[in-house]
Amino acid sequence: MERAYGRLLRSIGLGEFTVEEAAGILGAEGINVLLHRLRAKGYIERVSRGVFRLIHPTALALSWSGIDWRERVRQREYLPLLEAVISRIIESLGSGLRSILLFGSLARGEASEISDIDLLIVSEGLPERYSDRVRLLRGILGGLEGVRLRLWRERGIYPLIDALMLTPEEASINHPFYLDLLEEAVIILDRDDFMKRRMMELRGRLREMGARRIRLPGGAWYWELKPDLKPGEVVEL
Repeated sequence: MERAYGRLLRSIGLGEFTVEEAAGILGAEGINVLLHRLRAKGYIERVSRGVFRLIHPTALALSWSGIDWRERVRQREYLPLLEAVISRIIESLGSGLRSILLFGSLARGEASEISDIDLLIVSEGLPERYSDRVRLLRGILGGLEGVRLRLWRERGIYPLIDALMLTPEEASINHPFYLDLLEEAVIILDRDDFMKRRMMELRGRLREMGARRIRLPGGAWYWELKPDLKPGEVVEL
């Protein structure tokens, strides 16, 4: 399986390919059985009838480690770009990286053709200034325009990456947007369960306050953080 995956990766890259193209690389004899086995092992995924896509090597490695985040992304058409982004982040931030979480509309399975891909990145050694972090992120994600253009041509979507980068110290503060993470976040990477423990602590704090998540008829929702809130009282998460 590994050899077949490697030959496809070397010849085709991470784009989509047909059964006929795979047969030209791997040999026509038994090609359907081989593709079935590659799919069963998680090396490739079916895009449409007779069309497949190789899974990014970094995404494969995460799956082998027991992190099956890809299965939680319901809108599969976003995975090629998301896998490439995750790979760049891991390669660039290295051992300082603590957590990567997907949240927002894509995590909920409600992304439209113009929705951003919202990520929380927690890493040590980040620049202090926000502008320097933006510059760092641009450098990490540079060169991915081709993947976005391919998604636009093939799927009619053109997602931008909206990533929030925090140090572990900054991430230890209960930010208001953490309320969104509690219900919808997809944990992609979380060394030592850093953000998982943060979310557990926040859930405990919300229980102490008696907070409730109230869903409206149209599907929107809001948090009632403290039902017995008194006038002038300040609520801290």
